[in-house]
Amino acid sequence: MRSGHLQPDRQSGNQHRRYAQQPYGHHHCGQHGRRCEGFHRIDELGFRSPERRGAEGVKDGIYRSRLGKGLERESAEFISSLQVDKELLRYEIESSKAHTVMLASQGIISRKQASALLKALSEVEGRPVPAEGFEDVHEYVESVVTRSTSEDIGGRLHTARSRNDQVATITRMACRDRLLRLCELNLNLSKLLIGLSKKHARTPLLAYTHLQRGQVQTLGHHLQSYAQPLLRDAQRLIQCYDMTNRSPLGASAIAGSTVEVDRRMTARLLGFDKVLLNCEDSVESRDFAAEAIFVQTLMLTELSRVAEDLILWSTSEFGYFELPDSLASPSSAMPHKKNPDVLELVRAAAPSQMAKLVHVLSILKALPSGYNRDLQPIKEVLYRSFDTSEQVLHIMIRCFSEGVFNEAEMRRKLESSEVFALPLAEWLVRMKDIPFRKAHAIAGRISAKLASKSASLSSLNPAQLADLIAETRPGFSIEPTQARELSSALNCDSVLQSTLTEGGPSAAEVLRTSRHLQLEANQLLTQSRVRRAHLNRAARALNKELKALVDVG
Repeated sequence: MRSGHLQPDRQSGNQHRRYAQQPYGHHHCGQHGRRCEGFHRIDELGFRSPERRGAEGVKDGIYRSRLGKGLERESAEFISSLQVDKELLRYEIESSKAHTVMLASQGIISRKQASALLKALSEVEGRPVPAEGFEDVHEYVESVVTRSTSEDIGGRLHTARSRNDQVATITRMACRDRLLRLCELNLNLSKLLIGLSKKHARTPLLAYTHLQRGQVQTLGHHLQSYAQPLLRDAQRLIQCYDMTNRSPLGASAIAGSTVEVDRRMTARLLGFDKVLLNCEDSVESRDFAAEAIFVQTLMLTELSRVAEDLILWSTSEFGYFELPDSLASPSSAMPHKKNPDVLELVRAAAPSQMAKLVHVLSILKALPSGYNRDLQPIKEVLYRSFDTSEQVLHIMIRCFSEGVFNEAEMRRKLESSEVFALPLAEWLVRMKDIPFRKAHAIAGRISAKLASKSASLSSLNPAQLADLIAETRPGFSIEPTQARELSSALNCDSVLQSTLTEGGPSAAEVLRTSRHLQLEANQLLTQSRVRRAHLNRAARALNKELKALVDVG
C-alpha cells in the first residue's frame, strides 16, 4: 500500500487518501473499506470523484456516458494532451467566456447562470493545469467549473459547442499571438541589420560566388542581403496571421447545432476578423498551422545561411567577424579554442523546422474529411516551432548587436585579390569600344599571368598595366594617359564609386536602399501593431460584456 495524506471528501465528508503523484491507481480506499479497483481523480482543488460517476452514471470522465468502462491508465496517458494544453489554458478560458456571453445574449442561458459560469471560469485562471487526470484542457476546465458551481450550471457551458471547434479556436488564437510576436522579433533583427548597413555603407568587402572571390561590394550591401529576405518573411507572417484569424467557434462537432448561436458575436469578442464559412472546414482545417511552420522554415533557412557566413567569417582563415565571449564556447581539450557553437545550432535549426513541416503535412495528407484525433499532435509541433524560431531570432539579434566586424582585414583581403578583372574588362568595353567577350578574354589572360606570380591588378603601376595588355593581345594597346586612368580605377573605392547599378554596393546606393528598407520595416511593424491593437480592443469589449454579466450575480 502506498502512503498518502488524508483529504476531506467534499461530497460525503469521508476521509479519502490523496495521491499527488498517482491520481489514477489501485489503493486502499477509506470510502470503500477495501483495496479499491476504481480509478480516483483528485485535483488541486481537493475534489474526489471515484470513477468520475455523476448523476447519469458517467464513468471516468464527463464525456464517457456512452461507454461502460473507464479509460485505463496507459490509454489515458497516451491520448492526453494536458502537458501541451498548459499553453492553451488562457485561450480556453477566454473563448469559454465569449461563448458564455453569447449564450446569454441569445437567451439560451439566463444572465444569472452566465454570471455563475463566468465567475467559475475566472477562478480557473492562474491555476496550474494538473499533470494528468484529464484528457485535455477542455475537460479540465469544464470539470472544475461544474464542480465549483453545480451540474445544472456547469453542464450548460458546453451548449452548442464541441471539443472539435474549441480546439480549433484556441489553437488559432495561440497561433495568431505567436505570429505577431515572431513578426516583431523578426523586424527587430531586420531593423538592426538595416542600421548596420548604413554604418558600413563604405566598408569594402569581397563578394563570393561558389565560395570563390567574385566582385567588390561593401559590408553594408551584404548586410542588406540579409535584411531584405527577412522583411519578406515578416510580410509572410502578417499574411499568415490574416489567414489564421478566422473563427471556427460555433461549428460544433462538424455540422453546426440546432441551438441558435451567434458565431459572428463570438468571433467579434475574440478578435477574429471573420467567421470560417463552412462548419466542417472549421473543425478539420489545420492549413494555418502548416503555413505558419512553412513561413518559419523559410525564415530559419535564410538565417541558417547568415549563421554559416558568420561561422566562416569567425575562422582565422577569414578573420572578418568575432563573437563576444558570452556567445562563444570553449573546447574541453584545446585551451586556445573559441567556438561559435550558438551559430552552429542556429544553422541546425532549419532542418529541425523542415522536419516539423513534413510532420504536419504528413498527418494532414493521410486523413479523411472531418475531425480526426490525428490532428492533436499538430498543436505541440506548432508551439515548438515558434519556440525554436524565437530562440534563433534572439540569438541572431545578440550576435549582430555584440559581435565585431574586422573592417581592416576585409579591406586587406580585397585589395590583394584578383577581383578587379571584371572592372578591367568593363573599362576596356567603355574606353576602347571592344566587345565584352574580347575584353573578358584579355582580362582573363592577365589574371592567369598575375596568379602565377601571386600578384594582383591593384598592385600594378600604369606602365605595367599597359605592357600586360599589349602582351596579352598583340596589336592592341592603350595610351599612357589611359593607363594612368585605368590604374587609378582598379582599387576598391574607385570600383565602388563607379558602380551605378540600382541595388548595387556603392555607398550612395546602399544608403538609398537602406531608407527604402527602413520604410518597409516600419510599415510592417505598423501592420503588426494594428492587428495587436485590434485584439486588445476585442479583449476590452469582451471584458465589458463580462463585467455586465458578472454584476448580475
